Amino acid sequence: MTGLGVHLRIIRKERGLVQADLARSVGVSATAIANYEQGTRFPDEDTLNRLADVLQVTVDRLLGRLAVSSSPTEDRALSTEAQTLYDLLWNNRLAEGSAFVTSLRQRGWDLLSIHQSVLGAIQAHVGRRWEQGLIDVYQEHAMTALVRHVMGALSADIPLHEGGPRFLGVVASGDLHELGMLAVIDLLRIDGWNTLYLGVDVPPASLVASIRDFKPQVIGISVTLERNLPSVEAIAGWVRGLPDAPRILAGGRGFDSHRAEPARRAVDAVVGDLRDLTSAARALLVRSIRNSART
Repeated sequence: MTGLGVHLRIIRKERGLVQADLARSVGVSATAIANYEQGTRFPDEDTLNRLADVLQVTVDRLLGRLAVSSSPTEDRALSTEAQTLYDLLWNNRLAEGSAFVTSLRQRGWDLLSIHQSVLGAIQAHVGRRWEQGLIDVYQEHAMTALVRHVMGALSADIPLHEGGPRFLGVVASGDLHELGMLAVIDLLRIDGWNTLYLGVDVPPASLVASIRDFKPQVIGISVTLERNLPSVEAIAGWVRGLPDAPRILAGGRGFDSHRAEPARRAVDAVVGDLRDLTSAARALLVRSIRNSART
């Protein structure tokens, strides 16, 4: 196999895709994908870019142009605070990492700044390093798990507002990246919402049951991978079919794709920046209340 063939096969499998899945997303035949992986054919520039887009890696990563480095801090784009936490978590010093984030709160950092400038920055940093071949997928998974633990410690003292507006959060089916939605839940709780997070891969019947029982005014859907955008459309379809259906707010890296337009049309609003979250959620709440008043 060629350099492309080796890396294409590895990355495809890490994404949980069979050749037919990747072929459909890219717009080529499954035979073409097999040929690329076997090294008997090479994609043209447009197809190569689509492969990188669908797999959410750089073309250089697909072609194996970047060598693996053992240095965990080679990219110095992180802020001092984010770099400090990154180094602690990289070395599996979870307790010290959690204490460091707590100290940021004590020094006056608000939750939005911690999520965006520290935790979110670390996740983006880890993702870039994986895409560039600088760390292994197990290291990416381990860092994500450690960041999740830190987020849990950070949100432990946020009160639950039982009388507040109700927000139900869910991750698109097939998408295991939940840190973005966890940040959304934290920030809305700070804003006075009564929130319920369902997690990943929620069966349709259970999602419908949760909406019936919890009666959210707004439902949030997070999607990270482009290939899971159809799940956003499916969830929106189920929600729209319910009486007194809640408004639908969506977000995540999946919406950066040029193929996201159908999913955008299926929901009421898409948030691309956590700084816009509370205002977008409040605007949908107003629309939900007005709709209920008319009915």
